[in-house]
Amino acid sequence: MKHEILIKASRQTVYDCLTDPKKRTVWSPEISDITYEDDPRKEEALFTQSQKAGRSTYMFKGKNLAVKEPSIFSYELTLKQMHIVITYELKEKSAWTTVTQTYESYQKNLFGRLVGILARPLTNKLAKDILKGLKRCSEAS
Repeated sequence: MKHEILIKASRQTVYDCLTDPKKRTVWSPEISDITYEDDPRKEEALFTQSQKAGRSTYMFKGKNLAVKEPSIFSYELTLKQMHIVITYELKEKSAWTTVTQTYESYQKNLFGRLVGILARPLTNKLAKDILKGLKRCSEAS
């Protein structure tokens, strides 16, 4: 799944909102906490992420994949049978920034893959809402 948004802020400002765990919990409201074991701007940095879904809270294990300031931030989340890779690519467009978000979800069993297919419209909406939150955070900074 791939989405794009234009943000009225510099690429560095957007990158700072993406990579700051405290800011990420603000612009991505389903995330209640992110705790890094190391510098959150380092590749391979490990973290845990608490995420709300309805009345439940899930604890994901995470790892930064690609961290190239100020153009790419990518990380993976793992929870039991689910594996998610989220990548943000930032490109300058005059004084603004175009952000392309790629969201890839992998289920390790057949039932999970079926649920993933059925939940795709909701996942698509959530991904778009997250980008809108990033836009609000970046433009307010």
